[in-house]
Amino acid sequence: MAFWNIKIHQPYRMYKKIELPFCSLEIYESSIVGTINEGVNLCVDKSAQIIELAINHFQSKPFVYIANRKHSYSVDPIIYKYNSEIKTLSGFAIVTNNVHTNTVDIEKIFSNKPLEAFSSLKEAMDWTEHIL
Repeated sequence: MAFWNIKIHQPYRMYKKIELPFCSLEIYESSIVGTINEGVNLCVDKSAQIIELAINHFQSKPFVYIANRKHSYSVDPIIYKYNSEIKTLSGFAIVTNNVHTNTVDIEKIFSNKPLEAFSSLKEAMDWTEHIL
């Protein structure tokens, strides 16, 4: 096999950036990073748009959704019930300034998938590589 046919594992290389009216999405090798806009209510319909894009990109490949919470917005925790049913979605990472917030603990109650909070995007991406 020639060396130029070998696929190099590049978990931190962004493949695509997508702008939706309520968020921006960055797609990486095994994760999708969502940065939700200030003041948005992340409900089932909006979450479904994100998940549809992820499924179309990753197809049958496992992936992790990383919530990059640099803005203030609300999350309907019921989205975790629906998103937990997606077989290729392996977990949720939340990047936040306050990893010890009660909000994350409440969100964990609604998720059947691994869900962890991190203080940096790099930590979240490292965790993604660990659980896949």
